[in-house]
Amino acid sequence: MVSLMQHLLHSGGWMDRINTRDFEESSRKATALDLLARCQQAYTRFATRVYTQQGIAMTDNTEA
Repeated sequence: MVSLMQHLLHSGGWMDRINTRDFEESSRKATALDLLARCQQAYTRFATRVYTQQGIAMTDNTEA
């Protein structure tokens, strides 16, 4: 779970860097941002279910 969260954070970091350097709007930028947001939401739903099932409270450290 932690590894997956780290990958999502890493991907988000790359998107931030790309957006900062992107002086021309890419036609697929909105799609990429939407897909990243959907992945983060799916991870949060999954993590919530896992932690709830295990009786563990979600904290800032366990959320994406």
